[in-house]
This record gives sequence, structure tokens and C-alpha cells, in this order.
Amino acid sequence: MTFLAGLFGGGPSAPTPPDYAALVQQEAAANQQAAISQFQLNNANQISPWGSRQLTDASGNPVTGPTGYNVTTTLNPQEQANLTASQAAQGQLLGLAPNVINNASTALQTPINTGNLPPMAYGVDTGGSTRLNLGGLPGAQYSVGSPDDIRNQVMNANWNQYITRASPLMQVQQDQLNTRLANMGGVTTDAAAMRAQNALRMSQGDQINQAIQNAIMQGGNAAQQQQQMNLSSANLWNQARQQDANLAQTQAGFNNQANQQDIQNAFANANLTNASRAQGINEQAQLQQLPLNEMMALLSGTQVNSPQFGQTTPSQIQPANILGTSALQQQTAQQQYQNQLGSYNNMLGSLGTLGADALMAPAGTFSNLAGLFGGLGGLFGGGAAAGGAAAGGLGAGAGDLVDALATLA
Repeated sequence: MTFLAGLFGGGPSAPTPPDYAALVQQEAAANQQAAISQFQLNNANQISPWGSRQLTDASGNPVTGPTGYNVTTTLNPQEQANLTASQAAQGQLLGLAPNVINNASTALQTPINTGNLPPMAYGVDTGGSTRLNLGGLPGAQYSVGSPDDIRNQVMNANWNQYITRASPLMQVQQDQLNTRLANMGGVTTDAAAMRAQNALRMSQGDQINQAIQNAIMQGGNAAQQQQQMNLSSANLWNQARQQDANLAQTQAGFNNQANQQDIQNAFANANLTNASRAQGINEQAQLQQLPLNEMMALLSGTQVNSPQFGQTTPSQIQPANILGTSALQQQTAQQQYQNQLGSYNNMLGSLGTLGADALMAPAGTFSNLAGLFGGLGGLFGGGAAAGGAAAGGLGAGAGDLVDALATLA
């Protein structure tokens, strides 16, 4: 092994691992600086006729540096003159603010007074209506009664009148018949006498029946006449009552119509009163609100508005990937080391094969190895001098080479 170390310089060396703690600190510092630069680029100082916006640090100092810049808005001369005049007018309006505020304060401290306004009307009197009352009228006649009384009276009167005059005559006729029959022999039971008596009775009976029929007819006529008179009287009575009822209804209608008109007039007056009261309250409220509205209009027309700044173009700064770059560099160095180590191991295998061949070679075959090992030493890091020294140590004979190769074990 001493021989090979002297010949090839000990083989390739593994790459040194990076200091990850230091790399993390470096990347954190780079990220912080990138964030600061990006913030400054995206928050430019803006200057306009209405105001300015400047980026400062926590202490209020302006942030300067290669990443800071200004965005300036400038009006043309005419627009700048208009802005100056408008701002001057607003300043004059603000000079009126104390008086306007005092007026508004006085108005707000003055309550609405309803003492001199008409009272609120909540209702009207509707008690003047007249209900139709027919109680003072005479009752209607629904029946005229029975005419039997007058019928009986007339019948009795006619009968009494007839019988009073006919009864004596009938008695005379009977007496005369009796006398004639007596003069004829006094026989009253023979057929002739019986026929004479029956004839007289039949004649007198017919007269009585005729008198009864006349009495009945006179009684019926009197009853019918009385019935008609009663109906006429009842109709006249009911007609007069209906006229009185119609008159009472008409009077009640006139009274209610007049009362309805009074109610409508009362409602109209109540509405007018309430409208007048509401108008008075509204006028006082307007007088109270007018100074306040003037103050609000003054304030809204002279407000100090925040200037509107334009949007700057956003920028993006990608932080440096120090850890990634270091890892890629370490990976490349590791790959180179693996390649050199593979070549070194292949070379050792070739030397083993060469040693086996040397054992079988005649003496003096490897007498000229100085130049060979000198070149190999220069290839693998041992240097030409180391290679020559190693070759001199081998000797001129095969026995020496065998001894030297034996040291490989």
C-alpha cells in the first residue's frame, strides 16, 4: 500500500460537504433584501396637486435607495388655475362655518311649540240623526167588523112594521070568514068550510112569507151598504195614516240629510284643523332643520378629501435560491468524485492483471518501468518523481517486480 500511495497519490478525495447553517442564513438575508426591494418598487412615492404620499420607515425617515422612485401628477395650467380657484372658494365657505354652526345649534335647542296651534281633532258629533217613529200616529184599521147587527136591526124593523099592520087585517079576514060560514049554516067541518079556511090561511101565509123575504132582503141590503161604508171609512183612515207616516218619513229624511251634511262639514273642518296643525308643525320643523341642512351642505361641499393616487405597476423579485444552488454544486462535485473513484478502481484492477502477467514474464522484461510509472504517477496525483522512485525500487529483474506486486496484497 505504501508503494501504491507513493505511485498514485492515495486516489481521489471526497468533496467537502457545504455548511448548511451558513447557507440558510445567507438565503434568509437574501430573501429579506428581496422583500424590501419588492415592497419599495411596489410602493412608489406619489406626488399630485392634491397631496403626496411618501414611503417612510418606522421612525418617519424617507425610504431611499436604488429601488425607490416617484410618480408625479401635474395638471395643465388651466386646470391648475381652476383647482386653485375652487380651493380658495372652499376656504371662504369654511369661513362662514362658525355662524352656520351657531344658527344650527340655536335651532336644535329650540323645541317645536304646539301651544299656538289648533288642538288635534279626533272625532265629530254624529248624534243629530232622527229615527223614524210612528208611535204618535193612530193605529191602522185591519178589520171593519161584522154587519150582522145592522142586518138584524133592518130585518126586525121591516118585520115589525109589516106584522103591526098585517096582524089586524088578518084577524078581520078571519072574523069575516067565520061570520060568512056561520051565516051559511054554521057548519065549519064540511069540505067547503075547510077549503075556505085553508085558502085564507094559505093566502095569509104567503103574505107572511113575502114579508119575511122582504125583511131579509132589506136587512141584507142594509148590511151590504153598512159594509161598504165601513170599508170606505177604514180606507180613508188608513190613507190618512199612510200620509202621516210618509210625511214623518220625509221629515226624518230631511233631518238626517241635513245631519249628514253637518257631519260632512264637521269632518271637513276637523281635517282642515288637523292639516293646519300638521302644516304648523312642519313649518317649525323646517325652520329647525334649515340651519342644520345649511351646515351639512357647507360641510359636504368643503370637505377635505383624501387624494386619489394611481396604481403603480407591481413588480416581482425572485429571491436567490442559495440552498438549491449549493445543493446542485454539491451534487456535481459528488458526481465527479464518483467518476474519479471508478477510474481509480478500474486502474487498480488493471494493475492486478499486469502483476499476474509479470510473474510469467522472462527476466528483464520490466527493466524499463521507470518511464511507465512516472507517467502513471503524474496521471493519478503522485507526480513523475514519485513514479520514478517507485520504478527504481522495483529493480531490473522479475524477482523484484514480483516482490513489489506482492506488496499489493
